[in-house]
Amino acid sequence: MSFLKRQFMSRKKCLAYIATSKEVYFAAVNVLKNNNIPFRAKNLSNHSSTPGRDFVAHDYKTPTLYEFYVKEEDCSKAQHLLTKLK
Repeated sequence: MSFLKRQFMSRKKCLAYIATSKEVYFAAVNVLKNNNIPFRAKNLSNHSSTPGRDFVAHDYKTPTLYEFYVKEEDCSKAQHLLTKLK
């Protein structure tokens, strides 16, 4: 396999899980780290610190979502482990 193809393939990520709270987020991080599965987490909150935007207290009462992305070859293993969190 060529170098460029390996580089491209290694960047393909799969959405493995969506956590709906900070507690579930930290539990998912622990599960993935304990099983040596590299991951990336993306925060999908609407909380903004944009300059000029007024602070709205109810923004922080809405649930924060976290998406967990893993390599495609680890996706089924990660999904299997993370479904036990619910």
